[in-house]
Amino acid sequence: MRLWVTHSQFIVEHINAMTTLARDHYMLPATLAADYLASCEVALQSCQQRLEYDGPSTENPGIFNTDGPQDQAVTLMERHLRRILFHLGVMHTISSVAWPQRPQHGLWLARHAAGLEP
Repeated sequence: MRLWVTHSQFIVEHINAMTTLARDHYMLPATLAADYLASCEVALQSCQQRLEYDGPSTENPGIFNTDGPQDQAVTLMERHLRRILFHLGVMHTISSVAWPQRPQHGLWLARHAAGLEP
């Protein structure tokens, strides 16, 4: 889970850098920003679901795709967004491999399903 925390910290650093860029009035075109927002939301939900439910992942692995159009210049803001998606993909992989192997996983999942854990 240390890897999970490390990637979470990287995501926070990218968000902080993007906040600075936004303060400098640097914005993405509306359609591109909406596409990245949707991708990040789906990726975050996928990671959250992976932690809440035991079993094989059924998500589309393309949600973590960080490849974009190769003929367009990638801006600094887009690089941060692509790195966030990359880190979320790694976190999803980590949780898929490591979470079920934790000794307390079954006990935690049973308490969580019963409404005893937030």
